[in-house]
Amino acid sequence: MVNNTAGTQHTIAGIDLGDTELAATVCTALADVEKLLGRVTEDLDTLLQHPAPHRTETGGVRFRPLFTLLAGQFGPWSADPAVLSAAAVAELVHLATLYHGDVRDQAPEHRAASSTTLHRGNDIAILTGDYLSAHASRLAATLGPKATRIVAETFAAVVTGQVREKRSAQSPNTVEHYLQVVAEKTGSSIGACCRLGGMFSGASHDHVELLARFGAAAGTAVQISEDIVSTSSVSGRYGTDLRKLMHTLPMVYALREEGATGAELRELLIRPVESGAEVEEALELLSRSRGMASAKEVLRAYADVADAELSALPCGFATDALRRFVRYFVERVE
Repeated sequence: MVNNTAGTQHTIAGIDLGDTELAATVCTALADVEKLLGRVTEDLDTLLQHPAPHRTETGGVRFRPLFTLLAGQFGPWSADPAVLSAAAVAELVHLATLYHGDVRDQAPEHRAASSTTLHRGNDIAILTGDYLSAHASRLAATLGPKATRIVAETFAAVVTGQVREKRSAQSPNTVEHYLQVVAEKTGSSIGACCRLGGMFSGASHDHVELLARFGAAAGTAVQISEDIVSTSSVSGRYGTDLRKLMHTLPMVYALREEGATGAELRELLIRPVESGAEVEEALELLSRSRGMASAKEVLRAYADVADAELSALPCGFATDALRRFVRYFVERVE
């Protein structure tokens, strides 16, 4: 999970936090969160006779716990066990949605839960997601009623976004619709992470609200960045999205274009694509459009909103780290 090497002690999984001491603190906390996830899911290991589901996630940093832990730096109790529990809750909710998403999308090749879905079947994947959701709720309950409500509301927002996304296959995609889905699916999740981290570290009410607004904007930026990356490759989720008529932001913009490129895309994507050749054709058409550039403009706009919220928070290493974190998602697609 944590990729710190000699000379790069201020980085986590390639993301520069800007300060060696902060990175070390966060690395230690992430390891503690990992242990907590292991304890929470150890009973499931026995039931499935399979490695713990949280360990099957794609490598790299756990973004939700990292946002939670960094937000926890704004209060006097950054090392409070409640901050670690909040980070674990955020990850359990996320993993639960991944398992359910595997079944919904029928595309295990790009998901963290791939081994369970592919080798154990949809029923086990659904039950695993339910199990993780139940444990997230149980762990949230130890944090008190306010945390339980925040987690429940976040889960509801994520599911609402998923339903809205599924419905988009039967109705025209618009930029407004896409952004609403992303705000619900990812913005709400990262916003909750930052709110919980601030709350349980003892940050002031005003700072908690700023962190929550920052997280909502940052989460939307993260998802747009992920969608731009996926749209740049024929493999993985991009092909799945096209087959399900769920278009990423670059594609939504490209489909709106006047002229030959937009017309060809609309003709190609009037129905779900059926072959890799059609996915390749769509990708080639997209490369000739302004869709990618337009999506990057929106990404930068959300990053600017997140930056503005950070500017109202106290200056310090944690603020700088969150700013660097968001810029990472902008720079990776430029």
